[in-house]
Amino acid sequence: MQRPTLIGVLVFVSFVSAAPAFAQSKAKAQNVPEIAYDSVPNFLKFPPNIYLGEGIGVATNSKGHVFVYTRSGETRLFEFDQNGNYVKEWGQGLYGFAFAHAVRVDPQDNVWAVDEGTNMVIGRVVGKFGRAGKLPKEFGMVNSIDCRNENELYIGELTNWRVQRITLRASR
Repeated sequence: MQRPTLIGVLVFVSFVSAAPAFAQSKAKAQNVPEIAYDSVPNFLKFPPNIYLGEGIGVATNSKGHVFVYTRSGETRLFEFDQNGNYVKEWGQGLYGFAFAHAVRVDPQDNVWAVDEGTNMVIGRVVGKFGRAGKLPKEFGMVNSIDCRNENELYIGELTNWRVQRITLRASR
């Protein structure tokens, strides 16, 4: 059996390291029109000593308010008005906020936060529900939520490999 030569090894390494570049160049779309857009620098105006960190989730309500879910150091949910002015922080110190994942606003302007660390879905008006697990009504690393109407949710989970359809009902 022959030992690989230095030139052979260099050719192999060059080929392997170039493969991702070739793959990316094949994925480029051609003849696609450029979409014109504007960006507002520093749109969000934070009070002193509050900083954004990782912007994990962003959602807006019918009034144009912007909700930003962040997880740097601690999980926080901020509300800003339509001009980017700070309104308030939601659920500061809430035990259900451990590792932010997503935020959504449903058609009734209820704000829903998905927390990956506690496997909880937390809602402003309706409340909270769920716990970690694999059974129905339990969640395994909630990844996404969609609010169809005032009492119907779809919740996507990573570790359970499923989407649960949740129908909310009045408390007894």
